[in-house]
Amino acid sequence: MNYLHPDYTSFNLKQFLRGLLLALLLPFTVCAQNNQPPVVTATGNQVYCPGSINLITTAFNITDPDDTGLQAIYIQISSGYQNTEDVLSLNGTIPGLNASWSAAEGKLTISGTNGQNVLYADLINAVQNVVYTNTATNPTTGTRTFSITIGQANYLESTGHYYLYIPSQGINWNTARNAAEASTYYGWQGYLATILSADEAQLIGEQALGTGWIGGSDSQTEGVWRWVTGPEAGTVFWNGGVNGNTPNYAFWNTGEPNNSGDEDYAHITAPGVGVPGSWNDLPVNGSSGPYTPQGYIVEYGGMPGDQPLQISATTTMQVVAITGTTPGQACGSGPVTLQATVSGGIVRWYTSATGGTPVATGSSFTTPAITGSTTYYASAYNADCASGPRTPVIATINPLPTLTATTPQAICGSGTAQLQATPSAGTVSWYDAATGGNTIGTGNSITSPAISTTTTFYAEAVTTNGCVSAQRTPVTVTVNPIPTVTSNNSPVLCGPGTASLTATASSGTIQWFTAGTGGTLIGEGATITSPQVNQTTTFYAEAVTPQGCISATRVPVTVTINPDVTITTTQPEFYICEEGTATLEVTTDNPGATINWYDAETGGNLLAGGYIYTTPFLNADTIFYAEAVTPEGCVSDTRVTVSVIVAERPTITADSNAVTCTGSGAQLEAAPSAGTINWYTEATGGTPVGTGEFFTTPPLTEDTVYYAEAENNGCTSLTRQAVSVTVVPLPEALPDETVTFCENTTYELDAEIAEPVTYLWSTGETTASIDIAAAGVYTVTLTNANGCTDMQTFTATTLTVPQITTIRVNNTDEATVVMEDSSQAYEYSLDGINYKASPLFRGLKQGSYIAFARSLNGCGVDTRNFTILLVQPFFTPNNDTVNDVFSIAAMESYPDATVTVFDRYGKIITRLNRSNREWDGTYNGNRLPATDYWYVIQLDRFSPEIRGHVSLVR
Repeated sequence: MNYLHPDYTSFNLKQFLRGLLLALLLPFTVCAQNNQPPVVTATGNQVYCPGSINLITTAFNITDPDDTGLQAIYIQISSGYQNTEDVLSLNGTIPGLNASWSAAEGKLTISGTNGQNVLYADLINAVQNVVYTNTATNPTTGTRTFSITIGQANYLESTGHYYLYIPSQGINWNTARNAAEASTYYGWQGYLATILSADEAQLIGEQALGTGWIGGSDSQTEGVWRWVTGPEAGTVFWNGGVNGNTPNYAFWNTGEPNNSGDEDYAHITAPGVGVPGSWNDLPVNGSSGPYTPQGYIVEYGGMPGDQPLQISATTTMQVVAITGTTPGQACGSGPVTLQATVSGGIVRWYTSATGGTPVATGSSFTTPAITGSTTYYASAYNADCASGPRTPVIATINPLPTLTATTPQAICGSGTAQLQATPSAGTVSWYDAATGGNTIGTGNSITSPAISTTTTFYAEAVTTNGCVSAQRTPVTVTVNPIPTVTSNNSPVLCGPGTASLTATASSGTIQWFTAGTGGTLIGEGATITSPQVNQTTTFYAEAVTPQGCISATRVPVTVTINPDVTITTTQPEFYICEEGTATLEVTTDNPGATINWYDAETGGNLLAGGYIYTTPFLNADTIFYAEAVTPEGCVSDTRVTVSVIVAERPTITADSNAVTCTGSGAQLEAAPSAGTINWYTEATGGTPVGTGEFFTTPPLTEDTVYYAEAENNGCTSLTRQAVSVTVVPLPEALPDETVTFCENTTYELDAEIAEPVTYLWSTGETTASIDIAAAGVYTVTLTNANGCTDMQTFTATTLTVPQITTIRVNNTDEATVVMEDSSQAYEYSLDGINYKASPLFRGLKQGSYIAFARSLNGCGVDTRNFTILLVQPFFTPNNDTVNDVFSIAAMESYPDATVTVFDRYGKIITRLNRSNREWDGTYNGNRLPATDYWYVIQLDRFSPEIRGHVSLVR
């Protein structure tokens, strides 16, 4: 009995559409009802040895009760396939057979050389000689499943289903679904493929001959994708759009599903479009270009009524490798535990990189006792796989650390010490005992606990890998006693000076400081001389032993400074006139001090006591001496001297008369024979109004007498000298004036008065009157025969002459006169006879005019020529010969005239002159829109501009 194999390339959609369903379905019926399918069996679950050639089976057989052969048999790597590495081939040559390898499908086809049936015995022989090789240097680990089947459909062991790609360009989803469901494979019902795992997706997508429709759709509810065919019909596999999620498995292409244009049907993407074998959503009829449907994928298996089939068998080949290792270590010596993981199978341990036999198996391996670091090797392969790589794993023996300790500095009395030790490696831990004990700190340098007696601590090194030094290293801290200090010294000084400081130490040396703590060191020894002190000061003694121990506190020694006294006098020289007594006085900086007066600088006779001393009657110069004594008995360092000088009375030489002007002061002069001149307003008594040989009186308005007195060392002249001041009147200038005159003219300023005086103007002129030509402030000073002066001020301003700036002419019949100085008052005329206040003239006819502007302050007239042009207000360029162009009348009379025309945005449209006198409403040959346009007319360079606008009417 022969099997009927479907010829899917002959499927004709037109026949299906014509309704010849029965005829169409016959090619898809895999076998006749009275034919028994063969039974295929195979064994072989092997480990691949890298670089070798491995048979895919250890046993293979085909049994068939009613046939002896087939046209072909197919061996496909249906799971775990690596396209760029895995290869199946026929080892050797079998007569009458041909082997063809498809890398895209991962499938090896063995068939008769001329398409004839091949005996089962030959096919069995061929399968038993199919070998697997891997071309990669480092093969991808994992299990390769070999599906050996007698039909063209791809078999997947994990599902037990068959998958077949049917090419049919342009077929829509509904037609593909119907065609799939109308087909059978060895009696199994077909349906559009449903994909539930990555293995299934790879076989259907990447390893199929082509891509096309599968059985997923969200046409029922947008965004809820279900499998709608086969035994999984109704199962949801995706919720949402591009960023949705799956409750089980989905393999959408990047950016899909995007529902671009009502895309409700799942389709495996064409090669080169995104991720190989991934899915896209398309409309029911597909799209264009790479999105044009090329066919569909039919799945067989799992449907109700399907009878058991054994037309396929599977074997496996494991590609294994060591996937990870964990080295081990020990301290000093001993066994070490190493670990390794393998992608499949078991781990074998070797002592060499190649050859030899395993010394252990399993993921964990404990070495024998070793004293040095040793390398072992982990392998995923048997010893007979010589090419299998081995991974080195090191068993490290770490050395025990050692310690070098530093003797700490001794401490005084009690306290803490800095403990230091340097390890060869690792961290230092400190203890209070040679073994066991308590931990007191960690680190190369730590501070010890507080101690009061000499104590030993112990250091131990621990490395980062847990190795501990063989024994602890002792570190001893020595504690020395603290010295004490005593002193009964209390020096006393009168005023600033130095003192002898004394103290005794129980041991060590005395050091002296300026403060109870810190401060400045001032000396060393049991007795020293203090620095200079100016006030009661305390110094401090401290004992220091040779071991550096310092007394707990410093002992104070106070130098007491009793207040000294300084004596001074405010009048070291006292004058008396001719003869008499003198009252002398001194002061001190100590209120409790007493004063003694003597007749000698040292020693001598005590004359009296007290701060004030009245001398005996004197007629010759005499010196006295005063000394101060404090209540504590401190005497001023020196006696202060006070001299009494017997002086003669001074005389005066002075001019008895002076002259000054009314309202001015007079300068008076007097010379003493000795001493100073004091000026008074009374002949006797009173208070001085001035001092010195020269005295300027206050401003005077009447004759006045002043008096000069000479004073020298308290002696005054016997009488005061009278000095008379005569006050003479000022000239009377005329009142200040403010004057106004026209610019470009002169004006006379007259300051003449009847009294004979001289004149001096601010211009330098000396006449009674002057002529000026400019605005400003002018002053004149009048001086009479006595030299007395008065001043008159003239403030002059000018009025500007009229000046016409321009004549503003518009395009009607108006003209406006514009003045340069608008602050002045003017009147205006067009004939120079009839004037008016307004500068605006209306109703003017075309022609030339003269404008007159006259100043109302009488400062003259200005004129300006202007022309009136009556410019047309609009023009209509419609070629009816009436008002078709814009121009100015009689333009030929103005050979230098220009007319510039602008649009509303300031763009120049045209420029008229003597060679171009008209504008027809166009720009660059194009008609411009009807609107207003602006113009500026300049008849010549001397005429004012005429501005206005003209309407273009169409």
